[in-house]
Amino acid sequence: MFSHAFSNWLPEILRSSGMTASKAGLWASPPVVIGMVATLIIPQLARPTIRLGLLMGIFVVAGLGALVIGFGQGQWLTLGLILQGVASRGVMPVILLILMDAKQISPQRMGAVGGLYFTVGEVGGVLGPLMLGVAADITGGFQDGIVLLAGLCFLLAVVSVALRPALKG
Repeated sequence: MFSHAFSNWLPEILRSSGMTASKAGLWASPPVVIGMVATLIIPQLARPTIRLGLLMGIFVVAGLGALVIGFGQGQWLTLGLILQGVASRGVMPVILLILMDAKQISPQRMGAVGGLYFTVGEVGGVLGPLMLGVAADITGGFQDGIVLLAGLCFLLAVVSVALRPALKG
């Protein structure tokens, strides 16, 4: 939900802070490139003993990145875009690794579980951008929706602790 909402609305969020359309489009691309690199690196760092903590950290980074982009300018905006790129693309491989670690999921069922994960994720893929757009229409700007999305990320970081009993080891 967070990733789809933020990625799809990022050019408009940047435009609302005073950028031209072409500049906003240019500035919206670094998170995608950084995310591709993060997708290659983060799973290598996600050892079984730190996966849950890494997931929680990614959620916090995503929330902080959103707030920095929503309210920051200049160098802060650059930092927010970097954080957003790392978090938005780095979370998926960690979640899949945690699903693989779950005691209740056998290797024979991992394909079905992965498919269900992506199916549920696409519900957020529709609701996230819709929610952020409606919030922007109602309030006249993106800040309230960004705060809501950041709050969702912080809540996910806290709720992730509940996954600990399901993990092997």
